[in-house]
Amino acid sequence: MDDSRDKDDSGLSLGSGATSLGDLYFLMDRDPRTSSRPLVMVLHGALRHSENTQAWFPLLSNRFDVIFVDLPGHGHSPSDGEPSIPAFTERFREFLLRHFARRDVVIVGESVGGLIGLGVADGRTPCVRGVIAADPPFSTAKQWPIYSNFVHRATTRPIGDYLMALFANAFGYTLEGLIGDRIYYSILAHVKVPALILTGTLPLFPVRPQQTIPCLLDDVDKAMIRAMKNPHLTLSTIPGAGHLCLDVAFPEARTAVSDFCAARLLQPAALQAG
Repeated sequence: MDDSRDKDDSGLSLGSGATSLGDLYFLMDRDPRTSSRPLVMVLHGALRHSENTQAWFPLLSNRFDVIFVDLPGHGHSPSDGEPSIPAFTERFREFLLRHFARRDVVIVGESVGGLIGLGVADGRTPCVRGVIAADPPFSTAKQWPIYSNFVHRATTRPIGDYLMALFANAFGYTLEGLIGDRIYYSILAHVKVPALILTGTLPLFPVRPQQTIPCLLDDVDKAMIRAMKNPHLTLSTIPGAGHLCLDVAFPEARTAVSDFCAARLLQPAALQAG
């Protein structure tokens, strides 16, 4: 693990951790190797990066070590390995087990980052004590605002072959149209640690012009989550929020994240339960 980069204006510095397919980079305030405090890892969504989520640092850093990870092909992390949700999940699992296996970790992920967090909550990554997944896309063909955003971004600011392949593989999106639905409900059946799924109140439908991206979870998704009958899953709503409900500007989001991390990382009974 390398942590030799200078700090930026936020006071965070850039570190990296090796995996078999290349390094993953992250923002941090201290070398994770020199601390034994519980650890919160924050994962961004597609076409975003670690700087988009670092506003959580002041809120969480008094009680936890906090790092903000760049997914492959985003931010500082190079475009290595297969660009897909299963591949990103296994890459992130390797990153956790190589570098943080002795730590107690909560994963906080927005959108695609939430899917990856849920993927490593299957009991095969013992350091993971809990996951917060903020409005993850469990079914992609209906996500008209994400497709519109993808087309706009890819045609105005080219995103490169790697991220184009990610959108084809992970979402079924190309500039020519949809090539299929990508379904991720099965991830929920395998979750074996407490997982809080957050969403907002701005509905996905009807399709309409809107400055704020609406929620990706709709009533069908909520029904599917309940139908799983997985006792580890909890669904909670952030009033007034859309897709980017993992935002410190929402008091309910601040409370949900702070309380969940404290319950999973600071209470002895939670740590013994695993």
